[in-house]
Amino acid sequence: MATEVVTVRPVRSVAELARTFDVVGAQFTPAFTSADARFVDLRRAWPEDRSLLLVAESGTGAGIVGGALGFRARTGDVVLRTIGLDPGVRGRGLGRRLVETLVVAAMTLGAASVGAGGVEQATKGFYERLGFHGRGSTMRLELAPPGRIRDLHVRRLRAALGATVP
Repeated sequence: MATEVVTVRPVRSVAELARTFDVVGAQFTPAFTSADARFVDLRRAWPEDRSLLLVAESGTGAGIVGGALGFRARTGDVVLRTIGLDPGVRGRGLGRRLVETLVVAAMTLGAASVGAGGVEQATKGFYERLGFHGRGSTMRLELAPPGRIRDLHVRRLRAALGATVP
């Protein structure tokens, strides 16, 4: 059986952002939807932070199977508001691909870090494997400062991610 192809890309519209938020929110207990207050920051980020609003889309016609949704805080750092994948596509590196794509976008925008709040103990290891550090439910990934090292890191991640990074 062929492996399902999943494309990671920025959302194309506010309506698609809402659908992505709903799919991601359905993965949580209790579930949340775009009617939730957490959606407000993301809606406000449209379209300026479009590169941080990522959708995972199935190539089999199943549509949206997840996403990683972030925005720039007033400090200029990036906040990963939420990330989630449909159970049928988990365990294939898509979560890593979503976060790495968001990190490339954050570095391109000049952010010094990517933060994630509300991280549950069960998912803390996922963030730690991606280089995030923190205490409690707050995790942060410090990014290389602007310059040659950052540029090399962006190129390396883009190459590893292939055509999934705009």
